[in-house]
Amino acid sequence: MSILTPMPVMQFFDNNGDPLAGGKVYTYEAGTTTPLATYTDETGGTANPNPVILDSAGRANIWLATTDLYYWELEDSAGNQIWTADNIGSVSGTADVSGPASSTDNAVVRFDGVTGKIIQNSTVTISDAGAVSAASLALTTPLSIANGGTGSTTAAGARTNLGLGNLAVLGNGDFGDITVSGANSDVWTIDTDAVTRTKIINGAVNGAKLSGAQTGDAPVYGVRAWVCFDGTGAGGTRTIRASGNVASVTDNGLGDYTVNFTTAMPDANYALAGICGGVGGSSISSGVVVCTPSSGSPIYTVSAVQITTFRPEVGLTDRPYVSVWVVR
Repeated sequence: MSILTPMPVMQFFDNNGDPLAGGKVYTYEAGTTTPLATYTDETGGTANPNPVILDSAGRANIWLATTDLYYWELEDSAGNQIWTADNIGSVSGTADVSGPASSTDNAVVRFDGVTGKIIQNSTVTISDAGAVSAASLALTTPLSIANGGTGSTTAAGARTNLGLGNLAVLGNGDFGDITVSGANSDVWTIDTDAVTRTKIINGAVNGAKLSGAQTGDAPVYGVRAWVCFDGTGAGGTRTIRASGNVASVTDNGLGDYTVNFTTAMPDANYALAGICGGVGGSSISSGVVVCTPSSGSPIYTVSAVQITTFRPEVGLTDRPYVSVWVVR
């Protein structure tokens, strides 16, 4: 590509086409009659007189300030106006640049890469303070994380690249262990395998359940199931007075019962204990105990456990108050 060379020395003519000897070039700020200086060379160090007086051939060296627009008036030596021109500015660069018929204030223009000409305004604007705005911005090439970007043009890809992808789909089982450091460098960890959010919400845990009266380093274990029921009467199901994690109590016969859990135990290696008594909760006979059957195939599984109420000198016996609890 080549361009037209600028005129190295300006020359002006009268209306007859003759050199404008002694002519005058007045220069003002664009749109005004406020004088605005031009210069004798490209350094801008020495200002021309205003008006600039042309030599006998109508010539003069006139250099413009690169950041200003001018209003020019050309007169002959007698002061007669030849022409005027407004919004005259400097031209720089190596390509032919043409603008659209209309433009948007502060708009970033789009260039044709073949001709080097502006083809239209874009919807992107840059304010005088340097703020960039647009109706929408779509990245076609992702900015790398090393350069302050996310390495992706989509939100989902950005979360993945930044290690945040799972945050959008977290469930109750996605929370890690909770670790608390004490003032004496002690560390306590709540293992989410054993503690779920529903077990530690305010409605489930209160001061009465966690009294803080436990002392020493021995661990504290909870009761997994408990029940207080009436072991007397006919029928296959016994009456439960109160319970926790016990769905029902099945009567297998004299002094023989099966406690059925609502939620299964993790395994059948739990510890079992209990007491039984007569009316009012006290035993009317000595030596009444709660135990598991010693013969046959007693039930001892994750979902139920078989117990008996027993007097050594009598054998199996029904009791009106039977209490059983399970620890694991």
